[in-house]
Amino acid sequence: MLSLSTSILPASLLQPLQDFFVADLNVTFSVNGYPCKPISQVTSEDFVFDGLSKEGKTFAIFGASLAVGNVQTFPGLLTLRGFQ
Repeated sequence: MLSLSTSILPASLLQPLQDFFVADLNVTFSVNGYPCKPISQVTSEDFVFDGLSKEGKTFAIFGASLAVGNVQTFPGLLTLRGFQ
């Protein structure tokens, strides 16, 4: 019952929140990270990350490789930080 009520809660918000945040890499990095880019300057390229198509460093112990991305290589990643 608890899981049902928590899944309904986000759908019941009356006022929609901002859908995405894109890092403005033209502004100096601060303690809080990059500020959000104005919506008028956001392009589709901000949401493209080609790092997953490249082979990452392989860890012999686990037999797995790791592809690393951050906000400098994938500005749309700032979207995942949540609410402002």
